[in-house]
Amino acid sequence: MALYIFTVVAIIGVSRWLAYWAYYFLKPAEIPWIADIIHFTYVENTGAAFGMFENNSGMLSAISILLFLIITYWVVSKKKVLTNDLVFALACVAGGGISNVVDRFTFGFVIDYVYFKFIDFAVFNLADTCVVLGTIYVGIKILMAKDEKK
Repeated sequence: MALYIFTVVAIIGVSRWLAYWAYYFLKPAEIPWIADIIHFTYVENTGAAFGMFENNSGMLSAISILLFLIITYWVVSKKKVLTNDLVFALACVAGGGISNVVDRFTFGFVIDYVYFKFIDFAVFNLADTCVVLGTIYVGIKILMAKDEKK
């Protein structure tokens, strides 16, 4: 449980710091980190990860809070059977989701700031990254568990 709490709090803390940095120091600039490859670019995102479902902040916040509660309940109730890697992945999903909710309540939108310019990919943030990578890892673990049962 300590790993879960620490990871969620750390993700929220770092995401908050980066969002405030982007809001107060990056806005409205674009700063190349690696020229023509990765840039820091300020974007106000009213949607979900990578700009999907724009202008649905209320619904997205409600879903994120519900998922956070479900994940937290599951981690607490299954703590004896969950491995640390799975707890960490679930904490990434929960922490990233709550961090974006905090953005929505604080600013009315999510602050995105990482832009892969070389592939012209959507601007995103640390919280989005945590949600996506955590979800992918959990999905892989579920598929591997199903294969082991066969």
